[in-house]
Amino acid sequence: MRAVARAWAKAVDYYDAHPEEAIAIMARYVGGWLEDPAVFAQTLEGVRFYDRERNKAYFGTAEQQPGAVYDTAQKAIDVWPSLGRLEAEISPADIIGHGVWDE
Repeated sequence: MRAVARAWAKAVDYYDAHPEEAIAIMARYVGGWLEDPAVFAQTLEGVRFYDRERNKAYFGTAEQQPGAVYDTAQKAIDVWPSLGRLEAEISPADIIGHGVWDE
């Protein structure tokens, strides 16, 4: 998970530094009607990719200051059983890993 977090942080840094090139790369790999970078760019209006620091805040800490990810996880836990996607009893703490955004 740390490798995924590092790769994500690098990708967001690249996007912030080179948005046009990043959009062209993403559009090419999404394909379909979004293959046109101009169209893909329109879909990103209002989207903010979380960088390392924003993700650290979103995750928070396990005990002292849980982040907003706990609310998001709980909403998913509440919905998934009705969709047949979750059969086990779990809590957000069971599925949230801390420390992946640390260097």
